[in-house]
Amino acid sequence: MAIIEETLSSILEGGVKTKGKKVKEFKPLSTNDARGAFRRIANKAPEVMAKITGFSGGAKHIQSHLKYIGRDGELDLENDRGQIFKGKEEIEEAYSDWADQIKTAKKSKRDVMHLMLSMPVGTDPNKVKDAARNFAKNTFSENNEYVFALHTDTPHPHVHLAVKMVGHNRVKLNPRKDDIQAWREGFASELRSLGVSASATKRKARGVTKKPVNNVVFNINKGDKTHKKRVAKVTALQTKDAVDDLIAESKGLPERDRPWMKAIKEDKEEVRGLYKLAIKELGKTGKAEDKALVSDLKTILAGLPKTIVTQHDELKEIVQSNIKQEHSKPLNKVRDISPSR
Repeated sequence: MAIIEETLSSILEGGVKTKGKKVKEFKPLSTNDARGAFRRIANKAPEVMAKITGFSGGAKHIQSHLKYIGRDGELDLENDRGQIFKGKEEIEEAYSDWADQIKTAKKSKRDVMHLMLSMPVGTDPNKVKDAARNFAKNTFSENNEYVFALHTDTPHPHVHLAVKMVGHNRVKLNPRKDDIQAWREGFASELRSLGVSASATKRKARGVTKKPVNNVVFNINKGDKTHKKRVAKVTALQTKDAVDDLIAESKGLPERDRPWMKAIKEDKEEVRGLYKLAIKELGKTGKAEDKALVSDLKTILAGLPKTIVTQHDELKEIVQSNIKQEHSKPLNKVRDISPSR
């Protein structure tokens, strides 16, 4: 069974690449844990999101963020002790205590972590809030103070959780990719305990190659009530790169070498190979539960994307669409349609 457990864990866990491109070791999952995870993938269970959206540094920034998540008194805030803050005056009380403590602490740009927990359209908002409460209690309450609020102003019900970085033991949180994945899994587990179908699998196991847009970049491009919509520098550079590729294609020039695309293709083939290996080894056991798992794995394998679609590919399609709609010049003469930087 060791080869089966290791193969299944390789698909689900993979390992987290550090800046030095080394991969951290992972502990093989039990086949029971893996069974549940693959059943959820096969059944297309909704994927939870746990995302650090930023940090607050200093009393004024903290005050601004808590006002934001409490919608300046329109929404209730709840803290790690279960205390509810209603209205502007009570919310001011919530952040004044934190502000006083932080004023006496060493100056930092990361006094408070902004964590957002979200679920897809159609999820019961009250269960999202209850799951977030249970998750925060199990994850942070022993050492870190926090407040949170449920937002239902978008189709995706989500909770904004503000966590003090320095704990009661004076140790500061230092979240990494594997921590965030663990938080996703913890939030998903709390949702399932409330009867909500939820999964927290990595993109690689689902054959997803396109990474989400960085939150800062997304907010710059989108704008809000206090900031005008504008184009992030990275988006402008990516768009220019897409334009350059389209121009090269129109001239019949060879495709540029892209190491990251090679890595994506290698990962895609590796995952397919692991699924096939797991199916083969499980098929040898003759156990009924393993046959059920093989069925799920085959469903997933058949549903893995056949083609690779990256953010770069999508940008090229957008540029081409814009050219058709707004430009009559030949493609090889279009050089100024990328957003202003």
